[in-house]
Amino acid sequence: MTETEPKTDESQALLDAAETQEVGVSLIDRDVPNARQPDEKRIEELAASIGRDGLLNPITIFAQPDGADRYTIAAGFMRLDAVLKLGRETIPARVVPAEHYSLSAIRRIMAIENLDRSDLTPAEEAAALDALVKSIEDDIKAGVSGGVASEIYDSALQTAADKIGRTKQYVQGRLNLLRLSAKCRKMLASGAMLLGHALQIAKLVDHKRQDEIAGQIRWDPDGTRCYTSAGEIRAMVAREITSLRGTPWRLDTPFRIAKPLCGWRWWTSVSRRWRWSTA
Repeated sequence: MTETEPKTDESQALLDAAETQEVGVSLIDRDVPNARQPDEKRIEELAASIGRDGLLNPITIFAQPDGADRYTIAAGFMRLDAVLKLGRETIPARVVPAEHYSLSAIRRIMAIENLDRSDLTPAEEAAALDALVKSIEDDIKAGVSGGVASEIYDSALQTAADKIGRTKQYVQGRLNLLRLSAKCRKMLASGAMLLGHALQIAKLVDHKRQDEIAGQIRWDPDGTRCYTSAGEIRAMVAREITSLRGTPWRLDTPFRIAKPLCGWRWWTSVSRRWRWSTA
């Protein structure tokens, strides 16, 4: 992923309100999971760098509003892990005042900080975008009473896209990666599935069909060249979606995945066509 545009006004305002100070590492909580996966090799490299040159970029934490002198980390998880590996008791941190504390604000700072990085994996980018969209949804819901959920989500999606300088379709495509099956996620992480393949397969919600289509991706014996293009996968997915759309469902019956509720069909001389029965 390329570098994103500068931080949004909201997140920058929070950082402007922060003060940099030394904070005890034992006082820092991880109340919101980080979108990035722990990387032990990277943490060891960071620990060596910090031990040699010090921590040049402070972490970002929020003072908790309960007055217990504790903090919640929003950015800098691996830097904190590296400092812990060195056995240090304090760490330089930008402390956002307690009056700005909210899980939505923490998720937003975390997402923007993560999306600023150029080394995110597709899964990490999807998780960061998901956190950003959810934080925007929370802000929209807090500012309005009621509202249609789909409209709120659509607005949050567009706002998130604007903030990172991408299209709404780009953001939605990355968010779709979160519904990949465990097998497909593993293939994507290992490189056995290309991002172009994953973006197409993620359009399907049935994990079994995702896995079946993923199983048709072919590589050369050395594993250096993929013989299956994203276009071929797109065509397979399109055929699958078209097939599902053509399935006659009973609208007054609870939906059951991959199990048509129609029983048989009969010919009518009036319309001269086959009709489905749900008896």
